[in-house]
Amino acid sequence: MVRYRITLVLFLFGFLSSISSLDFSSVLDAALSIDKEYKILNLQKENSLLDLEPEGLNISLQGESYDDYDNSLIFISRDADTAGYSISISPVLGISMGGSLGTSFSISMPYSIDTIDDSFSFSPGIVVEQPLIGYPYSSRSEYVTLEYQLLSVKQDIIKRRAELALEILDIVQDIIEIKKELLAVDSEIDSLENDINLIKKSTTNKNSLEFRKKDYELRKQVNTKKNLISSLKIKRSMYKSLTGTDEIPEIDESEFDIPEDSKLSFSYILASKYTEKTEADYQDAVNPIPEISLLGGCKIVFSNSGYEEGIVESGANLYLGSSTASISLNYNISSSSLSMAIGLGINIDTTNKDVRERQNSLEEARLKEELEIYSAENNIKDCKLLYQQYKEDIEFARENLILSKEEYQLVNAAFEKGAASELDVKNSQREIDEANYDLVIAKINMLSLFYQIKRDFLLEEF
Repeated sequence: MVRYRITLVLFLFGFLSSISSLDFSSVLDAALSIDKEYKILNLQKENSLLDLEPEGLNISLQGESYDDYDNSLIFISRDADTAGYSISISPVLGISMGGSLGTSFSISMPYSIDTIDDSFSFSPGIVVEQPLIGYPYSSRSEYVTLEYQLLSVKQDIIKRRAELALEILDIVQDIIEIKKELLAVDSEIDSLENDINLIKKSTTNKNSLEFRKKDYELRKQVNTKKNLISSLKIKRSMYKSLTGTDEIPEIDESEFDIPEDSKLSFSYILASKYTEKTEADYQDAVNPIPEISLLGGCKIVFSNSGYEEGIVESGANLYLGSSTASISLNYNISSSSLSMAIGLGINIDTTNKDVRERQNSLEEARLKEELEIYSAENNIKDCKLLYQQYKEDIEFARENLILSKEEYQLVNAAFEKGAASELDVKNSQREIDEANYDLVIAKINMLSLFYQIKRDFLLEEF
């Protein structure tokens, strides 16, 4: 009897040690720290935030253009008749601030040496462009699109956290289910071994049909146990690969509120932002925001003979959708001459096709919003039903565990009086373990529901 009790204590310890005191959120955080998909999403979020930031100070150094050569800092040409060379050094320093519509400066200092006739020219100049009105981006849609991308990746991060939690919980539940199956197989093996021992005591004929059938069933159950243990090892390996730890977390009972507002659905939130983007597309086509900027600058030309001429430049640009207009004035200080240039580019769509297409897209986006509301309302109803069902399952499992422990006390007392067998006590203990597993599974179902809601609904600011 003493030997049996030691075995029983070790058996109980094997169950209890498989569930650690580690809480689930710690395991989830550890899994997220090694999850590559989660890391990728956070990098995408960082890039989306950077896209929304205004441009800072940008300085560039390049060369001017010569014939078919762009950005030529140093340009060397050879004269075929005299076999002489001329060299041009033309640095252009560009300074801009605040993005595409921010103030920009361009300072150029072209210096040219002609070795053929031993001459040089130097023409420093500066151009300033200052926007007067306009949008921070080239259109309403561009900015809303960046907001949409940021919102989308934020939702993906929350969803990935929830999906990873569900993956972990699925594996933990599989491990518990296999342990439950092992309990049933062990019980069957003990029963068959007991039957075989009784047959051996009643007859010496090991070739009897009854003996061979029991022996066959025993070997079959032993093989089943072997396969279950292999499956358990695979699941534990998957769990460790996912979380970085061997410890199975303790599953606490979860109490949480189910969102009542269907507009908290992630699918609706994203659809609503997409509608905003589509409406911005439509407004860009129907009522584009005008962009106006002023330009001004000056240029002075020096050569071997000294000062040659000075030119003052000014102008304005207007952008309205795909149509443009520009005006520029050049005043030559040396010759006191004034010149003016007017540019105009008008794009008129007589079919109005682009506007109609964008209007249809906007209507489609609004209808999809309504569908997401309907889908979210049904999702909330399903969650409420499941929550009540899982809550009842936990209570039933807890009550069954209490009854199993009481039953074990009675069987153990009967065993000590010789009124119950060792097998009866082991089977009673297995019922306690099975009830424990059922309670853990019921709690896993409830926790899984919580993460399903976190995956589908906005429960907190992000």
